[in-house]
Amino acid sequence: MNRPSQPSSTNQEKPISRETLYKLAWSEPMLSIGKKFGVSSSYLARIYSRLNVPRPAPGYWAKVAAGKSTYQPPLPEPEPGYEVEWDRYNQGTAIKAPKSAAPPLKSRNRPKKISARPSVHPIIRGAKDHFLHTRKSESGYLRPFKRILVDMVVSQGELDKALKMASELFFALEEFEHKVMIAPIPERLLRNSCDELAAPCSYQPSWSPDRCTVVYVGSVAIGLTLVELSKSFEARYVKGEYIPVSDPLAIKHESDSYTWTTTKTLPSGRFCLQAYSPYPGTNWATHWEIPSTTNLKKIGHKIAKDLNKHAVMVSELQHDAQIKEEKWRLAYEEERKQYRAEQAILKKKKAESDSRKDLLNIIEQWSETKTIEAFIKEINTEITLQSPENQPVLLERLNKAKLSLGNTSALNALSNWASPDER
Repeated sequence: MNRPSQPSSTNQEKPISRETLYKLAWSEPMLSIGKKFGVSSSYLARIYSRLNVPRPAPGYWAKVAAGKSTYQPPLPEPEPGYEVEWDRYNQGTAIKAPKSAAPPLKSRNRPKKISARPSVHPIIRGAKDHFLHTRKSESGYLRPFKRILVDMVVSQGELDKALKMASELFFALEEFEHKVMIAPIPERLLRNSCDELAAPCSYQPSWSPDRCTVVYVGSVAIGLTLVELSKSFEARYVKGEYIPVSDPLAIKHESDSYTWTTTKTLPSGRFCLQAYSPYPGTNWATHWEIPSTTNLKKIGHKIAKDLNKHAVMVSELQHDAQIKEEKWRLAYEEERKQYRAEQAILKKKKAESDSRKDLLNIIEQWSETKTIEAFIKEINTEITLQSPENQPVLLERLNKAKLSLGNTSALNALSNWASPDER
């Protein structure tokens, strides 16, 4: 991909803060701002959305020109894990996010009343169609092609229940001001396995999203996975699928000659919510079973209170992991420094050895050159003492000998010689 032409101002090549983007958006149209950075207005609009920077709605500048009143929303504070700069040319690490820190000692322990909310949580909206666009799975669990989805391990028969359950639980967590979202790109958050809760066939990989679903308690991220628990069933093979023997379809084909029964691990219809530490180098997880008959808001509030306590521990684990990683980094840098020093010594020794070897070859060549020059001089003297009729033949042979020996100048060889410092 060709890199677009850069703006003339070198300042515009530096990372651009959210504050600068906000001021630009409310001072001139997006089309003009896009031209400054060599991008389209639609691309720039996506950058504004990604950094959560408000921009004027369509028709705003027409209202300004007509002298009508307009509204400019304030720039919201960056949420935990979100980018605070846009690096137009990817120079260095310009993407920054607030670092994880321990939540306040007095975490919210009572739900906050929310006057209005959407019917479905934002990260659940539209997920059903993507989950149904799935690969074939003998384990019974959906394996959708889309990889940026809410983190759920679920069968098709329980999909509607799982989506409703996740939406209600997430809303309940947010009543405690715990923000639930798909993990932001800048943060290096890792998904925890849930194979011990939902065991697919060992020869078929289970689905997992590219970015985990997280809940932020203060500025601490905790990963969340809604899992339909697995259970061992007596199952019958029917038309390429294993179905519990109690299923009407299995009973219908009970007498077929091409079916058989076996024990299979299949989705059970029971759910749990797994929480885990998504930070590299940490290892912590817990889960809560979610009975389908339970008031989801009530259990969500209980989980929210538990997360207040867990977040402190996760923060401590991350802090310890960062110290361990820093120690490893310093040890690695010291090892690399020592390696480079050793390589420099070896390189210097090799340069000195090669330089000396080449110089000895030049001296040997110089000795050979002197022998050749003495030989030619002696022959020339001898030829002058021969009879005139023999001299032309001898001189011709001497010239052929000179051509055969070539240029044997030691001075030329010395001029091409490289000293140790030049190597």
